[in-house]
Amino acid sequence: MPRNDLYLPSEVLESMRAYIVRAVAQAESGYASAREKEDAITGALGEALRTKEDQLVNVTDGQSSGVWRWGISYANLGSGAAGSTESIVGADGVLEIRVGNAELDQQKCSLFQAKNGRRKDKKLLSQCIKLST
Repeated sequence: MPRNDLYLPSEVLESMRAYIVRAVAQAESGYASAREKEDAITGALGEALRTKEDQLVNVTDGQSSGVWRWGISYANLGSGAAGSTESIVGADGVLEIRVGNAELDQQKCSLFQAKNGRRKDKKLLSQCIKLST
C-alpha cells in the first residue's frame, strides 16, 4: 500500500508542534500520581493531546494560503483482557490527526502500544507483530 504523507504548511506544523509540546508537558506533570497504572498514563496523554475542537490557523505562505484546520482524536482500546480490542490488534490506543482547508482534507491514524518503565514484557513481541499486520 503506498504511503501518502500529510501536507502541512509551516504555520500549521508550528501550531501543532506548540500544542503537542504543551499537551505532553501537561500529561508528564501527572505522571507521579499514576505511574503504577499504564492505562491511566496512556489515558492522560491521549486526553491531553485530544483537541476539543478543530484548531484554526491562518496560512499566508504561497500556494496554500487561507484558513487551515487541524485536530487530534484519541481512543483507548481496552485493557488486554481476552476478547478485548487490545488483545486482537495489539494496541493500547489510536491517535488520529486531521488536517485540512477548503480544498483538502487529510487524516492519518496511528496505533500504539504503551509501556511503562524498562521492565521486560513477555507479550511485547506478539503485540508488535499484531500492530504491524
